[in-house]
Amino acid sequence: MTRSRTRIGRSGNVNEQSLGGKRVTGHKLIGMLLMGAVAALSACDEREVIFQGKREALYSPDPEVVGEKAAANFARAEAEAEANKSVPIKLAGQSSLGSWTHVAGSATHNVPHLAFSSQPQVMFQVPIGQGNGRKHKITAEPIVADGRVFTMDSQSMVAAHTTGGGALWTADLTPTSDSQGDATGGGLAYIGGARL
Repeated sequence: MTRSRTRIGRSGNVNEQSLGGKRVTGHKLIGMLLMGAVAALSACDEREVIFQGKREALYSPDPEVVGEKAAANFARAEAEAEANKSVPIKLAGQSSLGSWTHVAGSATHNVPHLAFSSQPQVMFQVPIGQGNGRKHKITAEPIVADGRVFTMDSQSMVAAHTTGGGALWTADLTPTSDSQGDATGGGLAYIGGARL
């Protein structure tokens, strides 16, 4: 039989106990007693009842319920009939857009019914500066105004070309406080006759 000793300090409080030859402080003793009580009470839980029979999935991609299948078939047939329905449409007359001053054509982003050539072709190709890289990306779409095409490369260099591809000018928009590699992207819009 293991003997338990309790040592009482000068203040009269229990400082430590010896259980089976090991010294245990008051906090450790309380923790061990609580763990034992939790373990004993967890064994008192009722067993879960497991019902016998076929298991059905709660969410099935192909429901077995007749009403749901009928509703799905009806909706599908209705959608097919609507998709194959012939309806007249009326478009505004085609127009030629001489300027593309903002992203999506204009400040309102409302592009009219555009007239295209029956045989579209590339008009010109020119280098506009630095392309996409690991640190820098082209974020500005090209714009067209007053017979000029304006572009911005991935390091904030703006270039102007004629609609035939001839170079007009370039401008570096990198702030003077930044180095060339610090600047990236931006956007373009043309306002009035003299502002870009």
